[in-house]
Amino acid sequence: MLSAAQHSHRNEAADAWYSLSRAYRLAGQNKQAEMALSYSDRMRALDVYLTALSNHVTEDPQDIGASLKLASLYSKDGDFTALVNLYKEILHYQPGNVAAKKGLVSAQAYLKAHPEASSTDQSE
Repeated sequence: MLSAAQHSHRNEAADAWYSLSRAYRLAGQNKQAEMALSYSDRMRALDVYLTALSNHVTEDPQDIGASLKLASLYSKDGDFTALVNLYKEILHYQPGNVAAKKGLVSAQAYLKAHPEASSTDQSE
Protein backbone atom coordinates (compact mmCIF):
# COMPACT_ATOMS: atom_id res chain seq x y z
CA MET A 1 0.00 0.00 0.00
CA LEU A 2 2.86 2.35 0.66
CA SER A 3 3.46 4.18 -2.59
CA ALA A 4 6.98 4.04 -3.94
CA ALA A 5 6.90 7.77 -4.69
CA GLN A 6 6.12 8.69 -1.07
CA HIS A 7 8.74 6.24 0.19
CA SER A 8 11.32 7.70 -2.20
CA HIS A 9 10.33 11.26 -1.24
CA ARG A 10 10.88 10.54 2.46
CA ASN A 11 14.25 8.89 1.77
CA GLU A 12 15.40 11.81 -0.37
CA ALA A 13 14.34 14.30 2.29
CA ALA A 14 16.12 12.32 5.01
CA ASP A 15 19.24 12.17 2.84
CA ALA A 16 19.07 15.92 2.23
CA TRP A 17 18.81 16.65 5.98
CA TYR A 18 21.73 14.31 6.63
CA SER A 19 23.83 16.04 3.98
CA LEU A 20 22.92 19.40 5.45
CA SER A 21 23.97 18.19 8.90
CA ARG A 22 27.36 17.19 7.49
CA ALA A 23 27.77 20.59 5.82
CA TYR A 24 26.89 22.37 9.06
CA ARG A 25 29.36 20.19 10.95
CA LEU A 26 32.14 21.01 8.46
CA ALA A 27 31.33 24.70 8.84
CA GLY A 28 31.61 24.39 12.60
CA GLN A 29 27.91 25.04 13.19
CA ASN A 30 27.34 22.15 15.58
CA LYS A 31 23.93 23.26 16.88
CA GLN A 32 22.49 23.42 13.36
CA ALA A 33 24.22 20.13 12.50
CA GLU A 34 22.52 18.36 15.42
CA MET A 35 19.13 19.80 14.46
CA ALA A 36 19.48 18.68 10.82
CA LEU A 37 20.67 15.23 11.89
CA SER A 38 17.69 14.95 14.23
CA TYR A 39 15.29 15.72 11.36
CA SER A 40 16.99 13.10 9.21
CA ASP A 41 16.75 10.48 11.94
CA ARG A 42 13.05 11.21 12.57
CA MET A 43 12.22 10.96 8.87
CA ARG A 44 14.00 7.61 8.62
CA ALA A 45 12.22 6.32 11.73
CA LEU A 46 8.85 7.43 10.33
CA ASP A 47 9.61 5.67 7.07
CA VAL A 48 10.49 2.43 8.87
CA TYR A 49 7.32 2.64 10.99
CA LEU A 50 5.09 3.46 8.01
CA THR A 51 6.56 0.58 6.03
CA ALA A 52 6.12 -1.90 8.89
CA LEU A 53 2.56 -0.78 9.59
CA SER A 54 1.71 -0.88 5.90
CA ASN A 55 3.09 -4.41 5.64
CA HIS A 56 1.04 -5.46 8.67
CA VAL A 57 -2.15 -4.01 7.19
CA THR A 58 -1.42 -5.74 3.89
CA GLU A 59 -1.04 -9.06 5.71
CA ASP A 60 -4.05 -8.50 7.99
CA PRO A 61 -6.46 -6.06 6.30
CA GLN A 62 -9.14 -6.82 8.89
CA ASP A 63 -7.05 -5.22 11.65
CA ILE A 64 -9.12 -2.05 11.56
CA GLY A 65 -7.23 -0.40 14.42
CA ALA A 66 -3.93 -0.72 12.56
CA SER A 67 -5.59 0.42 9.34
CA LEU A 68 -6.96 3.55 11.00
CA LYS A 69 -3.53 4.31 12.50
CA LEU A 70 -2.00 3.91 9.05
CA ALA A 71 -4.68 6.21 7.63
CA SER A 72 -3.71 8.85 10.17
CA LEU A 73 -0.07 8.56 9.15
CA TYR A 74 -0.93 8.73 5.44
CA SER A 75 -2.90 11.89 6.12
CA LYS A 76 -0.02 13.49 8.02
CA ASP A 77 2.38 12.38 5.30
CA GLY A 78 0.19 13.90 2.58
CA ASP A 79 -0.35 10.61 0.74
CA PHE A 80 -4.03 11.21 -0.05
CA THR A 81 -4.25 8.63 -2.81
CA ALA A 82 -3.15 5.86 -0.46
CA LEU A 83 -5.43 7.34 2.20
CA VAL A 84 -8.52 7.10 -0.02
CA ASN A 85 -7.65 3.55 -1.04
CA LEU A 86 -7.12 2.54 2.58
CA TYR A 87 -10.42 4.06 3.74
CA LYS A 88 -12.20 2.15 0.95
CA GLU A 89 -10.53 -1.05 2.11
CA ILE A 90 -11.55 -0.41 5.72
CA LEU A 91 -15.13 0.15 4.59
CA HIS A 92 -15.02 -3.10 2.63
CA TYR A 93 -14.38 -4.99 5.87
CA GLN A 94 -16.39 -2.73 8.17
CA PRO A 95 -19.03 -0.82 6.15
CA GLY A 96 -20.38 1.02 9.19
CA ASN A 97 -17.05 2.43 10.35
CA VAL A 98 -17.84 6.09 11.00
CA ALA A 99 -14.21 7.23 11.17
CA ALA A 100 -13.46 5.64 7.78
CA LYS A 101 -16.62 7.13 6.22
CA LYS A 102 -15.77 10.63 7.45
CA GLY A 103 -12.13 10.24 6.51
CA LEU A 104 -12.99 9.04 3.01
CA VAL A 105 -15.32 11.98 2.38
CA SER A 106 -12.70 14.40 3.67
CA ALA A 107 -9.83 12.87 1.67
CA GLN A 108 -11.89 12.73 -1.53
CA ALA A 109 -12.92 16.37 -1.06
CA TYR A 110 -9.27 17.32 -0.59
CA LEU A 111 -8.25 15.47 -3.75
CA LYS A 112 -11.07 17.11 -5.69
CA ALA A 113 -9.95 20.55 -4.53
CA HIS A 114 -6.26 19.72 -5.03
CA PRO A 115 -5.97 17.37 -8.03
CA GLU A 116 -2.19 17.78 -7.99
CA ALA A 117 -2.16 15.81 -4.70
CA SER A 118 -3.48 12.70 -6.46
CA SER A 119 -1.06 10.14 -7.82
CA THR A 120 -3.76 7.96 -9.44
CA ASP A 121 -7.35 8.29 -10.56
CA GLN A 122 -9.73 8.22 -7.58
CA SER A 123 -13.03 7.74 -9.39
CA GLU A 124 -15.63 5.90 -7.35
